[in-house]
Amino acid sequence: SKIKINIYAALFMSQYITGLQMEEMKTSLAQRYYDIINNGSRSVTLWREILYIKPTNANVTAKVSAWKLKHINNKVARVSAAADYPGGVSAIIPACNYGARTDASEINFYIVHYTAATYQSAINWFNTCDRVDENGNPLGATSAHYIVRNADGEISQLVLEKDRAFAAGVDLYNHQGISVEHEVIVSDLAMWESEQMLCAASQLCADVCNRNGIPLKRKQINGNAGIYGHNEVKIDANGNPLTLCPNLTPERWNQFMIHVTGAGSEANKLFNTCTTPIFTTNNFKTINVGKDGAVWAGTNAGGLYKYSAGEWTPWGGYPTVNYQDIKTDQNGGVWIAQNGYNGAQSITGGMLYFPNASFEGYSYFGTVVHGLPSNNLRSVFVDTTRYNGPTTLPVVWSACYAMTGGGAAKPGGIARGVNPVAPQFNSIKTGIEIDNTFKTGGVFYIGGNAQEIWSFATNNFGRNQIIRHNAQTNALIGAYDAVNGLAGLVSDQFLAKAIYFDAKGNKWVTVNGVGILVQDKDGNWTKISDQTLFTANPFFNNNGIAGDTSGNVYFGTLYGLVSYKPGSALDDADSYTLYTTAQGLPNNNVQGICIDTLRKKLWVATGDGIALWAPLCSNTTFTRKTFTTSKDGDWLSADNWCSGQVPSPTDEVIIRHRINITTDTKVKMLKCLPGGFTTVVSPAKLEITQK
Repeated sequence: SKIKINIYAALFMSQYITGLQMEEMKTSLAQRYYDIINNGSRSVTLWREILYIKPTNANVTAKVSAWKLKHINNKVARVSAAADYPGGVSAIIPACNYGARTDASEINFYIVHYTAATYQSAINWFNTCDRVDENGNPLGATSAHYIVRNADGEISQLVLEKDRAFAAGVDLYNHQGISVEHEVIVSDLAMWESEQMLCAASQLCADVCNRNGIPLKRKQINGNAGIYGHNEVKIDANGNPLTLCPNLTPERWNQFMIHVTGAGSEANKLFNTCTTPIFTTNNFKTINVGKDGAVWAGTNAGGLYKYSAGEWTPWGGYPTVNYQDIKTDQNGGVWIAQNGYNGAQSITGGMLYFPNASFEGYSYFGTVVHGLPSNNLRSVFVDTTRYNGPTTLPVVWSACYAMTGGGAAKPGGIARGVNPVAPQFNSIKTGIEIDNTFKTGGVFYIGGNAQEIWSFATNNFGRNQIIRHNAQTNALIGAYDAVNGLAGLVSDQFLAKAIYFDAKGNKWVTVNGVGILVQDKDGNWTKISDQTLFTANPFFNNNGIAGDTSGNVYFGTLYGLVSYKPGSALDDADSYTLYTTAQGLPNNNVQGICIDTLRKKLWVATGDGIALWAPLCSNTTFTRKTFTTSKDGDWLSADNWCSGQVPSPTDEVIIRHRINITTDTKVKMLKCLPGGFTTVVSPAKLEITQK
C-alpha cells in the first residue's frame, strides 16, 4: 500500500535528511520517526499549544522489518561501551571541541546541563569543528563529557573524563568538573520529569561522584565539591547567573537528587530461605528499622528476626506467635504488637519492647500488671513528637482485639502508655462499646499524629467505625462510619486494614473491597479505586502503609506495592504507581513496608521473602552476597541454585545438598550445612579464596 511505501521511504531516507554525521544517530532518529508514526506523539509548545500526532498502524511489511533488523541491529553491534562508564555508549567527539586538564587538577564538581535541543542535534553540534553563527562569525568550541537521552535514558560519552570538556564557561569548573547534558528542550521543561532519563542520569551521577570522591549532595558554597547546575558556576561578579541552564525548578532539583541519592545507596537485595538459610519461612508480615539501622522483621509463627552488620539473626523468644506490627520510637526503640497463636492470646500475646539494636534487655507488656485491655494486639502507633508527661518514655498507642483463648476472655480496646510505673498502659474507653458483644470484636488498627489518633473498631455501636481521639488529652472527638463522614464511600461493615497520617497533612485509610480513602487537610474525602492499581475488589494487608518526610506514601496490597507521589492530585490515578514483580519485588503480596533513611531504600516484607528495594528506577536485579543450593546435582546447572544462577568466583556459597564439581571451580567462601557436601570429580579442582 501507499502507507507501507511511505514508511519504508521514511526509514530509508531519514538517515540522509537529518543533517547528522554519525551513523548511529541517523539510524536512531529514523527509528524514532517510525515509532512516532506507529505510536503517535503529544508535545507542548512554548505557548502551551498541544501538538498531537494520531498513531497510525504501520503494518510494516517483511521488507521493512528486514530493513530494521539490518540497520538497527547493526547499530547495536557497532556501538562500544563508554570507556569511563560501562552503562553508556562511546561517542567520542573530535578533539577540536575538548582539551587537556591541568596537571594538578582534581575532579571535584559534577555539573548538570540541559541541551535545549534534541539529543541527536546536540551530539551533531559537538561533532562540528568549524562553527559559525548566522552571520558567518566563528563560534567557540563547546562539549560535555556525557549526554543523556530523554526517551529511554541512553547515555553517550562524548569526552573522556581525563580530558576537559568546554562546558561550564569558567576555567575552574571546566578543569575540575564533569559536565553532563540532559535532553530537555526549552519549549517543554517537563521533559525533566522523564523517569527513564532521571534513572539513567542518577546512576551515572552516582557512579561518577563515587569514583571521584565528589559528595552526593547539592553545592553549598561555590568552590566546594558537590553537584552543581550550570547556572551556579557561570555567574557574574555579584553571583547572578549568566545562563538559565539547566532550567530546573527547586522541585525538579529535589527529584533529581532523590534519584541520585537512591542510586548511590546500598544495592537492592533479596532475602529468603534460599539466600538466607537461617530463615524458617519466606512469609514475612511486618518490618521496621530501629536503633543503629537494625532491621526487625516478624512472621506468623515463624519467629522474629533482626538484620544488623549484614546478617540476619533469629530471636529465641516467642518463636510461634503472630507478629502483627512493628513501630520505632524517637530513641530508636522498637515496639512490637503480637497476638499469640492458635487461640492462646491470653498466654503469649502482648507488647514487646527492644530498647536498642540487641535482643538483650527487652520488656514484655500484657493485661496482667501492665494494663493492656487484652493480649491480642494488632497494631501500634508511636507519637514521636512528644514524651509521656515529664518522663523520657515514649507515647505508645496500641489497638487490641478481643481475647478469647487460654481460658480467659477480655474485650478489645485502645491503650496508651508508657507510664513509668505499673500499670504502664491506660485503657481508653471513650467512644468504645465495652460489653459482651464486643468480646467478639475489638480494635484492629491505629494511626495518627501529634493532634489526633484514629483507630478502627468492628461491631462498635452496631457498625464498624474509625474512632477519633485527641492525641494529647485522650478526649473523644467523634467517629467516621457509613453514616457519619463516610456516607456513600463505605458500608456499615467496611473493613479498614491500615491507618496512616502523612507528612503533608493527609490522612490515609485502606479499605478492603473499596480502595484507598484519603482525607485532605481541609477534611475532604477522596476514594481511589482505579483498576489499573487494583482489581475490581481491592485487597490490602494489615498495617500495610508507610511514608517518608517528603510525603511519599506506600501501600501494601495483594497485587503489589502502590505509591503516591507527594504534591500530586489525590483523586488522579496518575498520581499513583503500582510496582510488582516486574519491577523487582519478590512477590506481589506486599505485607509490610518501612522506609530506611540510612540505606535510602524501602524494606518490603512479602509472602516470598524480604526485599531491600528502591521504587525509583527499580528493576529485577538484586545483589546476592550468598548463593545457596536448591537441590542435588551438578555445580554448573543453574537449576540447582536458589537464585537460578551459577555462583561466580567472587561469591559466597552455602551447600545444603549433594553437589558434584566436574570442572575447575573458584569461589570466595564455601560453607556446607548438615546434609550438604561437594564431590570434586578428578581432575577438576575447587579453589576457595577466603578460608
